[in-house]
Amino acid sequence: MKGPRDTPVGLSLFGRSMMRRVVSGRRHADLRQTGELVAGAIATAVLTFSYVLWTGRLLGPAAYADFSAALSVLYFVSIAFSPLMPTTARLVTRYRVRGDHAHADALEREVLSKVIRWSAIAGIPMLIAAIPLSRIFKFASPFPLVLALASAVMYMTVSVRRGVLQGLGRFRGHVVNTVLESVLRLGIAVAILRFVKSSAASLSAYLIALVIADLLLRRRIDTTGTANWNEVWQLARPMLVAMIGVAVYQHADVLAVKRWFPATTAGHYSAASTLARSITVLFVPIYTMAGPMLTHLHDHGEPLRAATLRLCGYFLALAAVPAAFFGLAGEPVVTLLYGKAFTPAGSLIVKLAVVPILTYLSLMIGQALITVHHRAFGPLYLGFAALQIAALVLARHSVSAIITALYVVQGSLLIAMLILLAGLSSRAAHKEALRG
Repeated sequence: MKGPRDTPVGLSLFGRSMMRRVVSGRRHADLRQTGELVAGAIATAVLTFSYVLWTGRLLGPAAYADFSAALSVLYFVSIAFSPLMPTTARLVTRYRVRGDHAHADALEREVLSKVIRWSAIAGIPMLIAAIPLSRIFKFASPFPLVLALASAVMYMTVSVRRGVLQGLGRFRGHVVNTVLESVLRLGIAVAILRFVKSSAASLSAYLIALVIADLLLRRRIDTTGTANWNEVWQLARPMLVAMIGVAVYQHADVLAVKRWFPATTAGHYSAASTLARSITVLFVPIYTMAGPMLTHLHDHGEPLRAATLRLCGYFLALAAVPAAFFGLAGEPVVTLLYGKAFTPAGSLIVKLAVVPILTYLSLMIGQALITVHHRAFGPLYLGFAALQIAALVLARHSVSAIITALYVVQGSLLIAMLILLAGLSSRAAHKEALRG
């Protein structure tokens, strides 16, 4: 005897009910993963920020300028090669959906092998270059630069392993490893700086924490498969362009001030820049979800412009609060966090507060352009990065001129990116017309 579910109507209603449950479960899972990513990003940012603040308070402005400039070099290299993680994550996700675990393991193995091989080949020139670079940027010794470059290489291997975790859907493992690295970095730095107060001592904590994080991520993998490098390069190339540009937009000004101004001034500027860029904690979770979300929309033939502008709106609404706070209470905030020796940085953070917002809005729009493989994106983004460097060189006579150069170049870049984004719908319509 048939029950209610066995009739055509019953089967239809039952199918819809099950579909609603599946969709609801997926939404709950997405919300949970997003919450974990946001919580992890906030915890990591707070711990890393505490590490930087602790170093600044103990070293003072002049020595902190060495630490911050070395950290900028570390971040410059790390950001430039950061596409390793999202590229690995996207490809591993693709292989996992197909049930092709051998290719996922091969990707991890071969990418790590190339990172280690290329780093070893570049190691000697990098060490040789550290000496003249330390003189050009007025470092007290080359050791901070050496440690920064070593940490950047270590960060690349950790990024590949974390990308694998993301691709396998193990977001919680990624978050735990990232937070643990930040805890170790802060704890080791506090312990070391009690006995040796130097920028190199603090940077050594960065390297040690990355080494431990990498060891904890190691796993047994299949050694029989091979990686498809055409897929790797197709995904990594546009993101590599984007990240090289971001590295210039975020850190070239700190190195410029270190090169052309006294150590104390450079220390004050670095403190203000670090505080202004602290809104990264609000950007990272949105940016992390942007890639998969925009890819999903694009693969299903849906427009990206509205979704991209919505993501930009979310970030802008969040970032407006700390930016306004820094603009209204820059000096008290700097003095409270860094100490009285850094009080002059208060006037600088008021001027720098909006610069990171311009940088991140352009990068968010860049995600949409990368998703549709927009040909103009790469030349435009790298062209403005070169323009940023040229503008900083021309503005080297004063710190105010350097800050103005940041606003002019990055404001113009944002306008250009918005114009490209506005053209996405017309390009999609043109393609649809050609298909018809």
